[in-house]
Amino acid sequence: MTAAPAPVAAGAGEPLCPAPQAAEAREASAAYDRAIDRALASVVRYGTQATRESKRVKEVLAVLEQKGVAGFCDLPAHLRGLAGYEALLERSWSLRYDDPRQMVRLCELATVVAAGLSAKRLGGEQVRDLQCRAAIELANAYRVIGRPEEAQASLNEALEFFRMGTQDRLMAARLFVIQAQVSGDRRNFDTALAAFDSAIKVYRQYGEPHQVGDTLIKKGMYCGYACRPEEALAVLNEGLALIDPATHPELALLAIHNLANILVDCAKYREARTLLWRNQPLYQQYARRVLRLKLRLLEGRIHAGIDEPERAERDFLEARRGFAEIGQPYMANLVLLDLAVLHIRQGRDEDARREALEAADIFLGLNIGREAAVAMMLLKSTVRFRLATTAVLLEEMAEFMRAAEHDPQLSFHSFVS
Repeated sequence: MTAAPAPVAAGAGEPLCPAPQAAEAREASAAYDRAIDRALASVVRYGTQATRESKRVKEVLAVLEQKGVAGFCDLPAHLRGLAGYEALLERSWSLRYDDPRQMVRLCELATVVAAGLSAKRLGGEQVRDLQCRAAIELANAYRVIGRPEEAQASLNEALEFFRMGTQDRLMAARLFVIQAQVSGDRRNFDTALAAFDSAIKVYRQYGEPHQVGDTLIKKGMYCGYACRPEEALAVLNEGLALIDPATHPELALLAIHNLANILVDCAKYREARTLLWRNQPLYQQYARRVLRLKLRLLEGRIHAGIDEPERAERDFLEARRGFAEIGQPYMANLVLLDLAVLHIRQGRDEDARREALEAADIFLGLNIGREAAVAMMLLKSTVRFRLATTAVLLEEMAEFMRAAEHDPQLSFHSFVS
């Protein structure tokens, strides 16, 4: 692995920090190191036995990587205690992109392990802390796979454990972050942004600049979902400035991509193109397939915005084909609406109507929210009866469906008014 490229913020001319030196050996064992460091750090809270347990974490992680949950259940009892708990949470976190359902299973098992830890050996409050942390991470796993009600229930349990534990402030900050994301996913944006602010305050008090940056980036994303683009740009840039791409390149890339998305939403196409161009190395090295497809879609929207229709169409077709191949019909259909907007602006009215009608039919066959369904029925009627199918109408529909992906309860009337 080569060094992570330094990200360049929106509107900036220089990297936020110098490119780090290559760290291949460190990155190769990063998952193990994080688990060991966390176990060692628990010595103060969980006693001297944590030192012994930390030596076993690597062994449990290796079993989880090779054999999964079945292998864990076959381990001897001394490896299914505190070391097993740490390894389960570490392994679950590593699977958040590649296998989120397995992430849930491992977190669920971690809550079971935490409940069985000895209060006599570790201390009653310390065990409650461990149960709290497991419940927080389970809530996050439920959130990742789109089960917000279960995520909130797990957070409620975490809060009860927190009250019975040591009330560790950094754990409270983590609880705030996951609560913010769950609230945001349920369209309670004011609650979400307030929870992010609470977490940021704690991380700043404890001198945790990376955690501040990470939380600012998450907050910036939800500012975007809440249709507050200017605030989102400011918050994302602030967060990006605190992230070290050497150790957290994927987080830096997430911030860059969201900045570019918001710039495009604000019709700042050339600024977005410059931002993407300056950060190409980061995409080439760390973007997984889904993000690469989202990049291609974003480039299509940029090319359409700067009046390069041939390049835009090529980008849209590639993105749509890719989303269909990986089983993401909602995203593939969004691209179809973007194609319809492009074609009607080119005077290709029949192509645009055909694409808009196809997109409406497909969306209505998906599990979309009530307001989104109303919007698609309106679009379908407009196209079918050959009413005024204008570029503005199609563009509004595309932008609404893009926003409704993150906010299924979003009102179409309020969005376009």
